Amino acid sequence: MIKAKAWSDCRQLEVSFDATKWAEQATDAALIDLAKCDCRCDYPADDVVIFMADHDSQAAKLFEFLQIVTVQPFSMDTNGFECEVDPDDFKAWLESHKPHLVKLAFI
Repeated sequence: MIKAKAWSDCRQLEVSFDATKWAEQATDAALIDLAKCDCRCDYPADDVVIFMADHDSQAAKLFEFLQIVTVQPFSMDTNGFECEVDPDDFKAWLESHKPHLVKLAFI
């Protein structure tokens, strides 16, 4: 299991999910990019929750929430989000499934 969490910029919603399904289908380049951004708060991490929204109900809740906030005229939220993948879980998954990437990803 690769634990991950994502939250709205307004911090009114945070969700947790298993990002293993994303890792299983990700290209080597995408896996390395995630490690290079410390597994958090950058486009490679955002791609994880975007993909998982189609496969995990908790991840999907984030985007459902953001759609609701968008239609609220009083909302000052920019409707953004951040995602963080647990770096220890991610590294352990890489060591088990793609050991050739560990040195490239975690230098």
